[in-house]
Amino acid sequence: MGFYKTLSALLAHLPSKRQTLLFSATQTKSVADLARLSLTDPVYISAHTEAAAAEDAKEDSDEHLAIPKGLEQHYVVTSLEKKLDILWSFIKSHLQSKVLVFMSSSKQVRFVFETFKRMHPGIPLLHLYGKQKQMTRLQTFNRFTTMQHAVLFATDIAARGLDFPSVNWVFQVDAPEDAETYVHRVGRTARYQSSGKGLLLLLPSEEEGMIAALKRRSVEVSSIKIRASKTQSIENQLQNLAFQDPEIKYLAQRVSGDDLLLVMV
Repeated sequence: MGFYKTLSALLAHLPSKRQTLLFSATQTKSVADLARLSLTDPVYISAHTEAAAAEDAKEDSDEHLAIPKGLEQHYVVTSLEKKLDILWSFIKSHLQSKVLVFMSSSKQVRFVFETFKRMHPGIPLLHLYGKQKQMTRLQTFNRFTTMQHAVLFATDIAARGLDFPSVNWVFQVDAPEDAETYVHRVGRTARYQSSGKGLLLLLPSEEEGMIAALKRRSVEVSSIKIRASKTQSIENQLQNLAFQDPEIKYLAQRVSGDDLLLVMV
């Protein structure tokens, strides 16, 4: 992301004589360019050698993306209407886990959180998205951080810069927009010396392009199949909730045009 334009605008309002410290979790060409523009005789401090960091900063679509050693990665090809069935069945079979679920929009996050909460899966549910008030986001972050078993539904607001300890699974309901976003998402698990697992749902039309994009960045994700007997259909439950609860019906209507297909609408 870089935030290049925003940081450049801020720097324009700062005095010319100042001490500047520039921190970045990732080194990219835009960050390196910003350092050259905003710093005078900078001292470079990194977890890697300066030569390695400079190599990472190159704008190369085929550059390697670092994946945690303890991360096990899988993807499942499924139809659009089966996504929520798979997600619900996954949660029900991982009640003793800490799971971070990524979705592409705040509307989807709200809908799934509110419906699944009413269906009582047997594990605490939380949700995090950009339109929440800052205090609410902080409370959710702190709660999920301290919980041993929980499911957090989130947009990509949780994909960067947040350190959730002991996340067992990262479940991506919607395909990320690019390989970098995928790596940032799965990077919420298998942190430091810990192990973790990632599961990505892909539509048949997404598989070839997404897997090719990941392979170009040296990210290998293995395909698995989920047996139909292991998946519970929740279509009727979702429809009943929409008929009985005006809030659920409203949320369902809002997300009906998104990637998450809702049979009930």
